[in-house]
Amino acid sequence: MHDEFVVIGRFFDSGKAHLLKTVLESHGIDAFVQGEFTGTLEPAFSLFGGGGKGGIQLLVREEDAAEARAILEDA
Repeated sequence: MHDEFVVIGRFFDSGKAHLLKTVLESHGIDAFVQGEFTGTLEPAFSLFGGGGKGGIQLLVREEDAAEARAILEDA
């Protein structure tokens, strides 16, 4: 079985992405950050890689996405 992952947030700042990842993990939701090194090495990738929303992405399993979004709304 393959897990499908979805993007639940895009950021310019990897620190914020990692902070929210920790919040999700404290609620038992596995999450990971993608694209942080590209954004750090070349900031323009961070600007344009996410359609102007930030190229650093926070991802969770598809089945956890609704709960993760609800948790992050309260964070």
